[in-house]
Amino acid sequence: MAKLLTVALIGKGYFFDLPKPFLPFFPLFDHIPGLLFQSILNTGAVVFVILLFTNKKVRLSCFVLGAIFLTGTLSSKIYYSNAKVYCGLIYLMTALNENRRRPWLIQLQIIVVYFGAGINKLFELDWRTGQYFDHWMVNVIQARFYTFLADATSHEILAKIFSWKTIVVEIVVLPLTLLFKRWHRVGIWIGMVFHTFAFWLAGFSFEVFYSAILISYISFAQFPSKIYVNGLGWNFSSRLLKDTLQWFDSDNLFKFVDKDNMAQSDGFIIDFGEKQDWISRLARLRFLLIYHPLTYIIFTFFLTLPFLPNITQHFTGLSCMILFFPFYKPLKQPVEAYFS
Repeated sequence: MAKLLTVALIGKGYFFDLPKPFLPFFPLFDHIPGLLFQSILNTGAVVFVILLFTNKKVRLSCFVLGAIFLTGTLSSKIYYSNAKVYCGLIYLMTALNENRRRPWLIQLQIIVVYFGAGINKLFELDWRTGQYFDHWMVNVIQARFYTFLADATSHEILAKIFSWKTIVVEIVVLPLTLLFKRWHRVGIWIGMVFHTFAFWLAGFSFEVFYSAILISYISFAQFPSKIYVNGLGWNFSSRLLKDTLQWFDSDNLFKFVDKDNMAQSDGFIIDFGEKQDWISRLARLRFLLIYHPLTYIIFTFFLTLPFLPNITQHFTGLSCMILFFPFYKPLKQPVEAYFS
């Protein structure tokens, strides 16, 4: 999660615009030479990003990277943004997380973000009446899809629907589903739909927040200790696929074995053997993609690389919703039957 967050921040250019002190939140920063301050932040960012990606001092790297973003925010009101503060806090929560324990600090931070945002909107008259939403969509960002719907129906009614939908999702739906473990999968998917729809409607990804919030959902995931894969074949394309998957498997989670060694496997098994219908094979492929790091790396690149058009990010968000859809009953049954 921390590595993907770093990729997203690099893709959005956040590591290239670390500030000099200017209109700081605390006068202390006015007494630090601007060039020296900026050089320390830049040097620290480069050093600890390298350490993070080489798996050296991971906890310390997360702590320092979080401190860099929060310090940069405190040193300049111009530099401040909610997305930067959120990323800095996620880094710090990751550093403070106990090894092999539920990352409840990160999960609680995500819940607080939603609940706080919803409460803030609830006590704003312009949000309750829909006036703010309609003004923002029509006059500020000029969202064509929303304007078309509002002109065809009613600006007042449509704005109220969107406003109260947002308030209810942020105050009730997402906090409750993410609070209880049995509802995590549903909550994550609802969050994906919520943020992706907002991205489609607004036309921009709210700086790095869209990708950062999706990446931070990984803190709710539970990964098996070992996954054995059989039946992909041994032709050139299959070998290339296996080599690629293994190269990006930094935690050595996946083992590609042949049929003779399946009986000796002591973890989850994904068998792409013969005599399987397409639904069963698709269910196993989905299981492989959900647990493999390469899936998340590709999604992060497509969401954050600056030279890619918005349509690429829209397609990526749609792919995330399809892949993580929690109610694949026709696809879920073959997998459950196999592993039972």
